[in-house]
Amino acid sequence: MKAVNLIPMDARRGAGAPDRSGGAVYGVLGVLGVLAVIAVLYGLTARSLNTQEEQLAQLTADSTTGVAAAAALEPYVRFGQIADEREQTVATIADQRFDWGLAMREIARVLPGNVDLVSLDGTRQGATAAAGSDTAAVGAPQITMTGCATSQASVALLMARLRAIQGVDRVRLESSSKGGEAGAGASSAGDCRAGDEEKPQFTMAVIFRAAEPAASAQAGGTAEPAAQSGAAATAPQEGSS
Repeated sequence: MKAVNLIPMDARRGAGAPDRSGGAVYGVLGVLGVLAVIAVLYGLTARSLNTQEEQLAQLTADSTTGVAAAAALEPYVRFGQIADEREQTVATIADQRFDWGLAMREIARVLPGNVDLVSLDGTRQGATAAAGSDTAAVGAPQITMTGCATSQASVALLMARLRAIQGVDRVRLESSSKGGEAGAGASSAGDCRAGDEEKPQFTMAVIFRAAEPAASAQAGGTAEPAAQSGAAATAPQEGSS
């Protein structure tokens, strides 16, 4: 027959008796392990945050220092910009220079003896010009003169001589009329005919080339007046009206 142990399991002794602690010990050890891992992760995370905060503080300090340095250098930057702007302005003015004195001397040199001038006005053409119109190029120097001559032939001779000046683009006659004609052409400079109805008063414009001003005559020599170079041969003879 098979022996049967009638002693309850919890009252038994010896090797056959089960462990009273059961799996509780393993559970405690597992909890402790988890807590240890959490503690290590927390420490690592806290250390990383501290490092990042230190880096952020350093970057903030560097940024503040950089802004202060940039503000301190701002006047020098502005000074450099002003210097560049003035250099460009000077270069623009230099490119647009024109020897008005030389132009006046050339006009005086070719002026016929029977022509009297009462006004000279030197200007530059504006920024706009109507397409196809008889206007000078943008920035072209122009001298407008008003005077009197003994005849219309003298006015034509003056125009021919003025065209012979080096650097002149064209000569435009604004008006030329005698004292008895309608719209006598008297300008704001006054009537220089002194009551002589046979003496014409004229207004004409001498327009120079902007790219080749009269100042270039210093390097290439001045052009001879039309009367001396033979160009006056096409002008009306003195004494015709």
